[in-house]
Amino acid sequence: AARGELRAEAGLDGGTWVALCPEGIPQDAHSKDRVHPYLVIDSQVQLPLSSQDGVEIEHGVRLDEVLRRVYAGEMLGPAAMASMMAMDKLHQLNL
Repeated sequence: AARGELRAEAGLDGGTWVALCPEGIPQDAHSKDRVHPYLVIDSQVQLPLSSQDGVEIEHGVRLDEVLRRVYAGEMLGPAAMASMMAMDKLHQLNL
């Protein structure tokens, strides 16, 4: 399911998938739903996608720019959390 979402939402396919939190993260205190963030390394851009629901799709954003956006409050909470987890995992993998 996650691979299809990545393809449909970001126009990316393939790559190496790394589960950032294999057990998942509770969505909120009142739900049994869990968020399962992934880091996908070396995926391929398949199609240029148009903006959906007012969300801008960007490929190739530098890590320092991602970090700036997180600390400037320019990302929604789940995206900021997943971004920080992904940067930590990249550091652990020496990438």
